[in-house]
Amino acid sequence: MQWKVNTAGTTASNTADWEYVGIDAAAPSKVTGKQTIKYWNYSAGQYDFIAYSTGDNKVVTEGDPATGSVKVSAIAVPTADNPAAYTIQGAKDDLMKCYVADLYTAYNPEQTDKPKFGDRVRFTFRNVATKVRVALYETVPGYSVKDVHFYADDNTATANNTTVTNTTATLYSTSKFPISGTFTVSFPKVGTSNLNDPMYNKAVIAFAAKTGTTDETTRTFGNLNYVNSDDGRLVKTGEGVKNDIYLGTSLPNASYAGTADYYQTVLPNDAGSTLTLRVNYTLVSNDGSGEEIHVYGAKAIVPAVYAQ
Repeated sequence: MQWKVNTAGTTASNTADWEYVGIDAAAPSKVTGKQTIKYWNYSAGQYDFIAYSTGDNKVVTEGDPATGSVKVSAIAVPTADNPAAYTIQGAKDDLMKCYVADLYTAYNPEQTDKPKFGDRVRFTFRNVATKVRVALYETVPGYSVKDVHFYADDNTATANNTTVTNTTATLYSTSKFPISGTFTVSFPKVGTSNLNDPMYNKAVIAFAAKTGTTDETTRTFGNLNYVNSDDGRLVKTGEGVKNDIYLGTSLPNASYAGTADYYQTVLPNDAGSTLTLRVNYTLVSNDGSGEEIHVYGAKAIVPAVYAQ
């Protein structure tokens, strides 16, 4: 199908800016020739509809896709024994533009009260990647936190902020952040025997990183935006309250890293590996004494299950 704004009603088959009549099917399709109007065949038991979007990527069916392209396989009919329906292969930045939808099944109205022939076919698309952001805040009574510096691995020896100078929020992973690979989209719960299963017709995505590539070991998010606060926990100095170099003191006022909406888009890691945040920081007493406590090499671990 093709979408073009303000074309609804220009043909009998285009009611909402989508058209398929007279259009050649996309390259992965097994359909040949120009598409024609398709009517419901009431001698059939059901129709299954599978949809995906590759954004503005060019679609290829052979070889390794170049930048701006993804390789998409022909769609296979998912079954209980072989639920895989199709694959999408490409580089990180191109895969992040792709969307998948749950399978939609329309049944002969004599067989079930589920969506039936003649109903409008509806899809809800979701991105194959995910979004991650980093924010820090402190809850240490009597102290505020400043001078957060970040490590990029476990191998760097613990050192002070003269040696560890990186102020860009950094996550690192032992199994790395994939830069390219293949998504396999499956539908493990299909058919009338699964109508009441919570996973009925749900798309399940598995990602395999491309072998032989040098994946990124870190993901950076930009500098922290230290947050103003008037909750009395910031350091009081002879010049008043110094509140532009300290972390926020609550989740609503957390210090996010980066700009705009703070998110970075990343590919999931089915191999499952922890993500590590390792930092130096300085605690400053709020009693006006100027006391400082320096903390070096502190870690926060994101469990592998949340990286899958």
